[in-house]
Amino acid sequence: MANGNPKRTGGKKEEPSYEELEFIQESILQGLSDNEILVDMQKQPFLLRTAGFIKRRRKELDVAKKVIAKKAQGAYDTDTIERKKKHRDKLSEMTGIFVKALGEIHQATLGANYSLLEMGIENDDFRLLELLNDFHVKWMFSHMQADIPALENLVGWEDLKVKDITQELLRALSLRAERRDFQGKCEVCKDW
Repeated sequence: MANGNPKRTGGKKEEPSYEELEFIQESILQGLSDNEILVDMQKQPFLLRTAGFIKRRRKELDVAKKVIAKKAQGAYDTDTIERKKKHRDKLSEMTGIFVKALGEIHQATLGANYSLLEMGIENDDFRLLELLNDFHVKWMFSHMQADIPALENLVGWEDLKVKDITQELLRALSLRAERRDFQGKCEVCKDW
C-alpha cells in the first residue's frame, strides 16, 4: 500500500477504467514521459501499472490520432463513398423511370404548350404528379440543370413544357442514367 491507499498491482486481466485511460492520455498529450505518468498515477486511486502498460496506451493513442486524421481527410470515409454510390444508383434508376414517362408524354402529346405540372393536373395524371414530387427526381434536376441546355431556364421539371421534350433531351437523360453521370450537386450531396 502506497500512501495508505490500498492498491493492487495490475495484471493482464485488470482492464483500465475510463477515468484511468483519460488520465493517461491527457498525461501523454501533455508530453510527460512514461515514468512521470507512473509517478503521477500513484497519487491517484488507480491500480499500480507498469511502464509497459503506459507504452501500450501511448501506442494506442498514436494509432487513434492517425485514424482520426485519416478520417478527417476522408481516407476511411467508406460511409460517404457508399452514400455517393447509393445516391448515384437511385438517381440513375429514377432518371430511367422519368425518361420513360417523358417518352410516353412526348409520343402522346406532340407540340403541347403546357408544362408537365399543368398536364399532370389537367389530366389527373397522378403517376406524373407523383414523379414530379419525388425527391430523387427533384435532385436529378439539380444534377442536370447546368449540364443540359433545355433545362437552363427552368426552376424544376414541373416547368418543362411538353413541346420541349425532344429526342435530344430524352437521349441526354438516358445517357446520364446509363452512365450514372450526374455532374452537378443537389441538396443531398452538396457537402460531399
